[in-house]
Amino acid sequence: MSWPCHAGIIEPGILLPRAFIGGLAVDIILILMLALGVIAYLGAAGRSSRSSSTTRLSTRSSLTLSESPSRSGSTGKQSILEANDEWLRERWRMADAEKAAGNLQHFPKWYFDEATERQRNRLSDEGVSIGRSAAKGQHSDVIGLFEEPDSEDVEKLKFFGVTLKGPLLNQTRARHEVAKLHADPEKQRADPYEVAEKLLEIKPALARAGTTYAIDPCRR
Repeated sequence: MSWPCHAGIIEPGILLPRAFIGGLAVDIILILMLALGVIAYLGAAGRSSRSSSTTRLSTRSSLTLSESPSRSGSTGKQSILEANDEWLRERWRMADAEKAAGNLQHFPKWYFDEATERQRNRLSDEGVSIGRSAAKGQHSDVIGLFEEPDSEDVEKLKFFGVTLKGPLLNQTRARHEVAKLHADPEKQRADPYEVAEKLLEIKPALARAGTTYAIDPCRR
């Protein structure tokens, strides 16, 4: 018995119509597309997970002085690192907590970015070793330990009675304390620099009224 070629495909004992073959092919293609979509999704989720894990700050980053303590300046740097080590780790835990809560009050968004080569070179020049996984903000914090605090920050801390002495008086710690003051609503209302700025805003009106005044934001 012979069958027309267009009716289907003949194998021993089997007759498969072309319509069936076409439907089966479509099903196979759909299954393959679905499988590829699942694989792509899982890959993206894995990359996202790895990416989010790398942005978490390394609070266990080792802060060590790679220079010999006998070399000039090394002893002073070591004392600064030792005096601020635990405080830095607590600050980094605070940064992680704020980022996890989605409420950054004391830290800018760039704080969690990857460190720059310039930062790494700067610490290398200082003879300080910090973990390669440490973020941009962590590098900035360590660099600031060896910098003088900004004069404006010093005046603000003095006004609010915040005292930092010796190895604790540095740019990083001063900026941290000022950021805490700015995040405190009560302190914001008493901020002398905020008052000074408001006075400067109305200076033209005061001048027209013949009012004279002096601004000394650091005087209680």
